[in-house]
Amino acid sequence: MRIRKNAPRGGCQWYLSVGLGLLSTSIAFAAAPNITSFSPVQGVAGTPVQISGDGFSSTTDVLIGTEAAVFQILSDSFILATVPREASTGTIQLVTSSGITVSQSPFVAGPFIKELNPEFGAPNESITIFGRNLGNATAVHFGNDPATFIALGDTQLSARVPNSAGLKTITVTTPVAQASSETLFEATGLIPFVREFIPEFAPPGATITVNGKNFIGNTSFHFGTTPAPFVVTADTQ
Repeated sequence: MRIRKNAPRGGCQWYLSVGLGLLSTSIAFAAAPNITSFSPVQGVAGTPVQISGDGFSSTTDVLIGTEAAVFQILSDSFILATVPREASTGTIQLVTSSGITVSQSPFVAGPFIKELNPEFGAPNESITIFGRNLGNATAVHFGNDPATFIALGDTQLSARVPNSAGLKTITVTTPVAQASSETLFEATGLIPFVREFIPEFAPPGATITVNGKNFIGNTSFHFGTTPAPFVVTADTQ
């Protein structure tokens, strides 16, 4: 029996040879993968990351943080992976038929805004911003207006609506990058703001409910140009 290690450029294999008389056979064992570096070391969703090392040919999965990434095997020594939509800061892992390898250093993922709750509000009210990698935020803006905020962890921020009105994109800035909300926040200002009315159609004399903001102190209500009697039951109704 003979064991031989062959180490070609970009990878290595182990060979086991067994001989009985005139019969012999060789079996190749692929080496476990190894990550030596990756670039860039930080980025937002969609950023291409080149991973270098060896033993990549049989890679079946790539994880950045805890999220699976779309990837392309360029060679046994290089993989190109795309940072997934909700990636969190963490190590890069490669899964191959020969084993799993984990990067020695973490990939630092940029912020990601997933949800706003609520999606509208008046000045000085608090809203919660949900997402990923928000814990080290340095600034929050509603449109161009800066807002005071408190990080509630890596996945949540509490921000106060600044003194402005209209539809606003919310941005969160971290040392890595800036993230923008996909949903527009509706800053209502201090004037009455109608969010919805239920039902949306009714015969004359019927009662409808109007939901919104800043209704206390309201002095009139109109259907088009026709005034209608009303009762304010709350600041929002």
